[in-house]
Amino acid sequence: MSADERVCALTGCENWFSPRSNRQRYCSPEHAADARTRRRAVEDLGVDDYLGALRQLGHDTLTALQPRATELTTAATELTTALNTVVAGFTDLDAAATARIADAEARAHQASVEAAEARDQATRIAAERDTAVTRANTANQAATEAHSARRAAESDAAAARRDLAAAVEARHLESSRADRAEAAAVEDRARAESADQRAARLATRVRTLTTERRDLWHRLTAETARAESAAAEANSARQTAESDAAVAKRDLAAATEAHSATQQDLATVRAVLASTRAELNTLRADLTATRTSLADAHTQATAAQSQAQRAADSRVEALHREHTQALERHITTALTATAARNQVQAELAYLLDSPAESLPAHLRRLHDSLSSSP
Repeated sequence: MSADERVCALTGCENWFSPRSNRQRYCSPEHAADARTRRRAVEDLGVDDYLGALRQLGHDTLTALQPRATELTTAATELTTALNTVVAGFTDLDAAATARIADAEARAHQASVEAAEARDQATRIAAERDTAVTRANTANQAATEAHSARRAAESDAAAARRDLAAAVEARHLESSRADRAEAAAVEDRARAESADQRAARLATRVRTLTTERRDLWHRLTAETARAESAAAEANSARQTAESDAAVAKRDLAAATEAHSATQQDLATVRAVLASTRAELNTLRADLTATRTSLADAHTQATAAQSQAQRAADSRVEALHREHTQALERHITTALTATAARNQVQAELAYLLDSPAESLPAHLRRLHDSLSSSP
């Protein structure tokens, strides 16, 4: 198709042609003559008749389009209702998804809080366990020191016993010496003075030894009491240390059990968090699929509405063409009737002007023309 080609201007003709001049509007001389005839018929018709024909055409067009308009209105209403239903469903799904997401976030927050509390409790239990271990070590050190003190006291007691045995032996020796001295004094009066002096010295020595023995005995008694007290304290400290060690062991076992329970709780919390994340991912996937389906439905509804609009426009154009063609047929009929009337008027005028002998032939021709006219 070249740029110079154009469509025929006659109503109902869609032929393309190449004009020989800018004034040519019709594809053939016949169409040009037909268009002139139609224009003349329209010009011959009165303005009132033409307006009446146009009003009738408009009324017929409106009558023909009214059912279609009703159908289009009904279809648009149904489409709007369907879209509102889809939007309401999407709103409900969005609200449900939002609620489930909020619930999952609350559960995740609660799980995080519980995990933090479990960690704090595990930290406290570990601190208590360390304190118990420290106390057990301190008790063990105290027991060791008490045992060392007991050994030292036993050593002191053994030394005191050895000193007491030496003192007793010395007393026996001194007693035997005194006996021998007294025997010597009896036997040898000559040496009485020296013996008396020696006896005095010996008595002084005996008194001193007796005093020392008494002191040693008191010291031994005191050391024995101290050793027994130290042993009792050591036993008490050992029992306390053993009880503290038992308590520490129980605390350690409880701490171990609490740690195991905390680990189990943490594993449970992690599992709950994993399931919550999976549910959130599922909800996001469902929401995405719903949005995609809603977008597809909206696209389909838009396409259906566009198709319905195009069909309605096509139908309106077809009805307009049909009514235009009907109007043209009416105009053509009116033109034909006008031509027949003009012909009858011409024949009547001719009859009036013709002689009397030619009237039958003219009347027959007039009858034929009237019979042939619609």
